[in-house]
Amino acid sequence: MDGRRKPVGELRVKAGPKSAGAVWQVFRAFLWLGLTSFGGPVAHIGYFRREFVVRRGWLTEDPYAAWVGLCQFLPGPASSQLGFCIGMLRAGLAALLWGRVPVIAVVGGCVAAGWITRG
Repeated sequence: MDGRRKPVGELRVKAGPKSAGAVWQVFRAFLWLGLTSFGGPVAHIGYFRREFVVRRGWLTEDPYAAWVGLCQFLPGPASSQLGFCIGMLRAGLAALLWGRVPVIAVVGGCVAAGWITRG
C-alpha cells in the first residue's frame, strides 16, 4: 500500500448551466417550496431531497447526504444553509440568494395575514 487514501465515494453533482435560466429555475423551485412546505428544518431537508434529488435530479443521493451532514455540523438552521448550497451548486453565486425565498415567502404571508386580520 502506498499510503494514499482511496476515496469513499464520488460526489457527482448534476449542476446545470450557470445562466439566467438556471437562476430562475432555482427561484421558482424555492418559491414553490416556500409556499407549500410546512414544518421545521428537518422537514424542509426532506422536502429538499424529494424536490432536488428525486423529482428534479439536480443532485444524487451521495452529494445530497454529504451536504446535509455539513450543513447540520455548521451553526444555524441546516435547511437554510442547505438551500444556499443547492442554489449555488445549481446556478452559481447569483442563485445563492434564492435559497432565502422560502423565508421571504413566509414573512410575506405573515405580514399579509396580519394586515387582513387587523380589521
